[in-house]
Amino acid sequence: MKIKFLYFLVLLIVTQTACEDKIEVELKADKKEMVIDAVLTNNPTIQTIKLSQTIGYFDNIGSNPPIQNAQVYMVDESFKVFNFIESTQPGEYNYPTGADFDMIGSNYALFVINGIDTFFSVCTMNPSPKIDTLFWKFEKGGSFLGDRYEAEFLANDLPGVGNTYWIRTYKNDSFQNGVDNINIAYDAAFSPGAKYDGIEFIVPIRRLGINNFNNPFQLNDKIRVEIYGISNEFYLFLNLASEQINNGGLFATPPANVPSNFTNQNKQSKARANGFFVIGESNSWSDVIK
Repeated sequence: MKIKFLYFLVLLIVTQTACEDKIEVELKADKKEMVIDAVLTNNPTIQTIKLSQTIGYFDNIGSNPPIQNAQVYMVDESFKVFNFIESTQPGEYNYPTGADFDMIGSNYALFVINGIDTFFSVCTMNPSPKIDTLFWKFEKGGSFLGDRYEAEFLANDLPGVGNTYWIRTYKNDSFQNGVDNINIAYDAAFSPGAKYDGIEFIVPIRRLGINNFNNPFQLNDKIRVEIYGISNEFYLFLNLASEQINNGGLFATPPANVPSNFTNQNKQSKARANGFFVIGESNSWSDVIK
């Protein structure tokens, strides 16, 4: 009995001593890089491009310093120039309306000039199907979910294999952009090879993907669903971004930046840009749950 007590006492002392030891790790300073958020549509509203700098892995999310005094403009195939003017909101550059971007199937080139660096990207304006209807039904609460309204839209994928879309949902004009709200489609399903061309979007996309069950729709909520035509490259970008956001647990892989579609025209500079440029047609349906 004494031996067991002594063993326990020694173990307790060792454990307490180990807990008091501090290990100081010197982390290498993060290299600051530009982030370009350029997601544009043909909506007749202000189109915004956001410029900021990267932050450290352990820094607060959303604390990216804005980049000011840059030049931002876009050029279409007819060499028409669209100048994005810096707004009073630091890091934001605006063009009055996306209705001027009306050349579906044409290429648009975006230029971002910051100091000695000129970042460049090209994207084809991608088409989007129209939404046939938007409806909802009341669902009685149970063990896990309370009373709620579940919404659903009906729309068909455009004919031709390889169309990609981003389905975006707004609740009371607030974009539902949480980790679990990334709702993308390859043709009418989730991924290439499914052979769901030209048919109605599958249920997980048209219903489950537009309902946030942590913040469900209720009576008198305004709902807007938007189908946004995106490039195959941006579809992949969102897939990879989703994997990085949800990368955790025992089998997590080392975090990494998701590839960008910007190149630096200044070959003498080592600066690079993160983020993505995509432009596409947008069709939406809005209603109030009654």
